[in-house]
Amino acid sequence: MNRRRVIRDTTIIIVVAATFLIIYMALSGGANALNIKVFFSPYFYSNEQFKLQQGPYLIGDTIYTVINIRGLSSKKGMVHYSVSSELSDRHGSIIRESSLSWERFDSYSKVVQARVRIPTPANLEEGNYLLKIRVRDENTGDWIISQKEVGLKSAFNIGKVEMIAEGSSVELIPPMFTKNTAFYVNAQIVGFLQQKDTDGNRTYNIKGKMIVRDNNGNEVKQLERDISIEGKSPYEKKELWVRKKVNTSSLSPGMYTLTLILTDNISGRTIAEDYYFRVV
Repeated sequence: MNRRRVIRDTTIIIVVAATFLIIYMALSGGANALNIKVFFSPYFYSNEQFKLQQGPYLIGDTIYTVINIRGLSSKKGMVHYSVSSELSDRHGSIIRESSLSWERFDSYSKVVQARVRIPTPANLEEGNYLLKIRVRDENTGDWIISQKEVGLKSAFNIGKVEMIAEGSSVELIPPMFTKNTAFYVNAQIVGFLQQKDTDGNRTYNIKGKMIVRDNNGNEVKQLERDISIEGKSPYEKKELWVRKKVNTSSLSPGMYTLTLILTDNISGRTIAEDYYFRVV
């Protein structure tokens, strides 16, 4: 009787243990399953400074991702794995790819964490891109891919614009100026790129023009103004200002459109903004 009870109890223990093992393997993906969890770092890298940002990211920034890898096999306590990243557009064309390889002492069951940086080219269009990260266990040859969609937007834009008559700080919407007077256009530029040279100086180079058109869309040639903003500084610049003087003596009364066209020669991006004013 005791022998039967022992056999019965032993059988129950084995069944229960086997059941827990099956459940564990199902949840973990198997004893030797390689899995990867990718999440974006709460920081992105922009102009060599970390800023708190979850996204979307700015074109030209470097995106940081953190990878948690579980299930890497070990040989003599060493895990050997490689990570490759690939950024592609909605058509599947690869824009940027890189690969890294690590070997480190680690226990089999421990989660290995790696950080991957993906620089984005400065000449990309705004939109959504696909980021693929592939992890390969070099000890077993197993590999797995995780992918996420990344939104990129341009920061290059014309911010605050003021049109102020000489000797006056009054702004009207649209601004109104008396014939035979002059006014200044003040425009703030943000999101431009800077290149760092070997001496540590940061250069910026923005070209453009200011064009005035009458109500029929004809250009007022004598009011066309070339714009050139370039310089070199050891300090990072967040914004630049355009200041141009416009004389209304050759303009007839009526509505006009002033267009600012700017090109960031470092990123290759061009922006154009229209502003309206009246001459009375």
